[in-house]
Amino acid sequence: RSPSYAPTSYAPSYVPTSCSVFFRPQPDFLEIGEGGSVRVVSPCESPERLDLLLYVGRARDDVLTDPEIPFLTLLRGAAIEGRIDDLTFRVPDSLEERDDYRLRVVEFGRGYDAVSDEFRIGFDRRPTT
Repeated sequence: RSPSYAPTSYAPSYVPTSCSVFFRPQPDFLEIGEGGSVRVVSPCESPERLDLLLYVGRARDDVLTDPEIPFLTLLRGAAIEGRIDDLTFRVPDSLEERDDYRLRVVEFGRGYDAVSDEFRIGFDRRPTT
């Protein structure tokens, strides 16, 4: 059907469309005590300030619903420039080597909330030259 100037048969909704942020690419490995960086992409308007949290040892759904899951705040109120930006942080020395860490990025004002896939944090054991 062609577009028309006739009013719709239903009341329009002024509720904002759901939007989120995404990790692109998903984190794979971060080294303990070193700098880390993740790229955050938002398909809608850019979030203003984000918190970056690090979770360990639980499934994705539990991260968002269980208040008892331990986490570390890596960044609080990080300023974002545009719809694609890199969040840079330091991986704490106090972490243990594991392969079930997840990152969560949250912007409370608009409700942006995303959780990464599981990834490993440890020491890089590649030989030096």
